[in-house]
Amino acid sequence: MEKNPILILDFPSFAYKLQKSAEKLLIFDEVSKKNRVLTPEEWVRQHCLNYLIHHLNYPSNLIQLEAPIFANQLKRRSDICIYDRNGELFLLIECKAPQVNLDASVLQQVSQYQSVLKSPFWAITNGLEHKIFTLNQENQVTILDFFPKFQ
Repeated sequence: MEKNPILILDFPSFAYKLQKSAEKLLIFDEVSKKNRVLTPEEWVRQHCLNYLIHHLNYPSNLIQLEAPIFANQLKRRSDICIYDRNGELFLLIECKAPQVNLDASVLQQVSQYQSVLKSPFWAITNGLEHKIFTLNQENQVTILDFFPKFQ
């Protein structure tokens, strides 16, 4: 985040840890226990993770970042995969920078990932807007206005 890394998002604020290294600003990621380059997308991901872990009580040890996905003969990486206590994928989240609109192309990206991974819940967020999806009993996509409670 070149200009101002401290952008207010639609997630609760938290005591993040920043560090400067080789002219790059880094943010500490408590899931991977390492510093990551602070980009607008990473800022959103860290706020989303903090919200899920500290406000919705998602266990951090069941969260995987940048899980490899093979979709349309291409290797991709999901931003956040959260597993249930049985090791099954529970929630797939794709994070975008705040200036990225959550349009059809972003939805298509996460839908491709979901079609491969078969997550019961999937979401897109740019930190300002969140869209959470699931399939209802008729196997139709339903939009939720909240992140699901961890099961």
